[in-house]
Amino acid sequence: MKDLQQIAPNMQIMAHKDEAPYLDGRKMPIKLEKTMADYDNLPEERKQQIVQAKQIYEQMQVNFDRELQSGDVLPICGGIEILHTPGHTPGHMVVHLQESRILVCGDAVNITDNQITGPNPIHTVDMDLGLQSMQKIVDFPKTGLVAYHGGFLRV
Repeated sequence: MKDLQQIAPNMQIMAHKDEAPYLDGRKMPIKLEKTMADYDNLPEERKQQIVQAKQIYEQMQVNFDRELQSGDVLPICGGIEILHTPGHTPGHMVVHLQESRILVCGDAVNITDNQITGPNPIHTVDMDLGLQSMQKIVDFPKTGLVAYHGGFLRV
């Protein structure tokens, strides 16, 4: 992200208010924090991997121009509405492209065999919230959705 900021210095960086603390260093990522709690019991090779992961995380921290929340609308591209969809991470969000009525869902859901399927449990920090967010996505009026895993689905 820092490299991108150097290329595009006028770029604004935005994140959901519940995600921002993990990205700017105020909070340690949940999975890293859990692993660090068990650090003394890990094999030496795994300890080295965790130290490297922590160093990479610390180098990648970014500051934000704006923290977003559900209901915010960015006045670009015909309107981009923010929907808070926690589960994958605490501050995961879906963006609703209002003009085309397409939801860009990231990791909140998957598309499998032309069906909306739930979030991947391996990559979801709170599966109950993830399933609630999936239902919010299913119920939301839309013409299509984009998922990181599965591509585009016209509905």
